[in-house]
Amino acid sequence: MNVHELAPGLWYWLAPHPEWEPTENWPEEVLCVYYESSDGIALIDPLLPRGEEAEFWQALDADVSRSGQPVRVLLTAPWHVRDTSAFVDRYAASVWAPPHARWEEAELTTTDELPPGVEALLPDGDENQALFFVRDHQTLVAGDIFSGTGGRFHVFIDDQDREPFLDWLPRLFELPLERVLIAHGDSVLSNGAARVREAVAEARAPHA
Repeated sequence: MNVHELAPGLWYWLAPHPEWEPTENWPEEVLCVYYESSDGIALIDPLLPRGEEAEFWQALDADVSRSGQPVRVLLTAPWHVRDTSAFVDRYAASVWAPPHARWEEAELTTTDELPPGVEALLPDGDENQALFFVRDHQTLVAGDIFSGTGGRFHVFIDDQDREPFLDWLPRLFELPLERVLIAHGDSVLSNGAARVREAVAEARAPHA
């Protein structure tokens, strides 16, 4: 498995996106996050690594058993539901998703309770997405808000209400960011605050 430890209790793994095509401008493997605190395990946008499911479950089962605490699934967007039902079935995991998200498929039963240590940031102009800030690790899990499509780190604007969304983004400057983890492309693993400022400035520039 393609697993990367960022700090004790914080790591991410990469798994092939089931709908990826060679014509996409983003890599086939997408990012999923594991965060463990004294209160439990949070899995953000989890996707099973195809062909390595048995090894993955064995490792995660051991972590869950050792922790002895609840498992929670956190979704940055409804289209990142991915393999959530498998984690709900296996661990009786709770699910948090953006509270006003529009679901294209059957909506999961969700909770409004986030695990301690994780803050949800809900951008103006986009009711479908959320970012998660893990303050202890100065890490922002940004889902699709930021992207590495096309080989560069940038704000990804799709169907948001553009002006309120762009006006909201500078609120991220208040966060002590070291890392920015994104679903598609290379994440930012150092100097995250500066990279976010650069990306937001580019998105708000008249030519953007």
